[in-house]
Amino acid sequence: MTFGEWLKWFGNLFVKEILTYFIDPASRFILIVPLIIQIFLFGYTATFDLNHAPIAVLNESHGKYSQQLVKSAHLRLSIFVDTCRMLLR
Repeated sequence: MTFGEWLKWFGNLFVKEILTYFIDPASRFILIVPLIIQIFLFGYTATFDLNHAPIAVLNESHGKYSQQLVKSAHLRLSIFVDTCRMLLR
């Protein structure tokens, strides 16, 4: 089967399945309602705002520039750690 034949077969299968979903009212309900619920649920609860996320910094360099970088970050840092073992707590 060539790619063109496979693409035609897949397109026909896709159209058949979509028509099947929209002909049966129960299938329409199962397809559409969870999507609408997820749009409202995740639209108001999911956010990329990380202003209140607890953040830990492991600065292994202890150099002048790394200290400036950590202090100049626009983040509210919860804790500074000195070793990797402290991160696992």
